Amino acid sequence: MSSGHICMGGSHYLNAYILPEILAQFSKKNPGIELELVEHSAATLSAMLSAHELDLTFSCNEEFMEDFEKYPAFTDYILLAVQEDQEINKAMEKFALTPEDISNGRHLLETCPSVSLEQFREMEYILLSEGNNLHERSMRMFHEAGYEPDVIMENAQLVTAYHLTEHFPAATFVSDRLVRNSQARLKYYKLNYECAEREFYILLPKQNYIPVAVKAFIDYFRENI
Repeated sequence: MSSGHICMGGSHYLNAYILPEILAQFSKKNPGIELELVEHSAATLSAMLSAHELDLTFSCNEEFMEDFEKYPAFTDYILLAVQEDQEINKAMEKFALTPEDISNGRHLLETCPSVSLEQFREMEYILLSEGNNLHERSMRMFHEAGYEPDVIMENAQLVTAYHLTEHFPAATFVSDRLVRNSQARLKYYKLNYECAEREFYILLPKQNYIPVAVKAFIDYFRENI
C-alpha cells in the first residue's frame, strides 16, 4: 500500500514489549503507511476508541470488548515472580522456573508443575493498582487461595512492578512475554488458576467500513505475533 494512517493505542506493556518488532516489520513492508502510537490506561483507550479517536487498541478485559468489534490477537500467561534470594525458593525449588525455562515454553507444557498462592501466603506483594486488568485477576486468585495478600506497594504499570520486585523481598505477577530473555534476578512459578491465561483481542470501533491500512495491519499482526 502506498499510503494510509493508523492510530493505535496500548498500555506500556503492549507498546514496549509486544508491538515494537511487529510495527517495525510492518512499516518496512508498508513504508507509505503512517503509524501513530498512543499510550494510556485501558479505560482511557476504551473511551478514545468509542469516540473514534483511535483506529484500534488491544484488550483482555471482557467488559471493554462488549461495545467493539474484536479480532483474536495473542495469549499470554501470568506467572508469579519472586526475588531470587528469598528463602521460599528453596522450599519450592522443584516448582521454580528460570527465564530460560520461560523462553523455551516449559511453563506451557502439561508436565510443568504449577503452584497455588496458598503456598506463598506469608509473602509480601507488589501489585498493580485497582482498575488494571491484572489487579482484578490477581485478587481473583487470592480469593480462590482463601486469603488477603500483604501488599507493600501498588503501581499502575506491569513493567514497574516487575522491576521493583527484583529489589524488594516481595512477589508480583508478570506476563510470560515480559520474562522471555530477561536477566532479572527472579524465580518464576506457573500458577494453577484459569484466569492466569489471558486472551488479548484487537478492538475496533463498530463501523460499516474498516480502512484498508487497518485491515492490513490486523492481518499482519495475527500472522506474525
